[in-house]
Amino acid sequence: MSNSTQMQSLNDEWSNNPRWEGVDRPYGAEDVNKLQGTLKIEPTLARVGAERLWDLMQENPYPHAWSFDWKSRYTTGAGRTEGNLS
Repeated sequence: MSNSTQMQSLNDEWSNNPRWEGVDRPYGAEDVNKLQGTLKIEPTLARVGAERLWDLMQENPYPHAWSFDWKSRYTTGAGRTEGNLS
């Protein structure tokens, strides 16, 4: 894939994929292309797994019955701490 094709593909991905909605970038696809090396490294299993997880999360939104408080404890939606998780 040529550099201009890669940059166009990246611009299309950023503008059309809902995953990137609301992300502000102070750089463009040209900057990304300029900083990339010449060897394309593709972590295929990680990418496929991440895409599958993203699709599943979009199809089945996570129920917010559990939340995480930043004091390293899991709490229920009512705010009480579960004994096993504290």
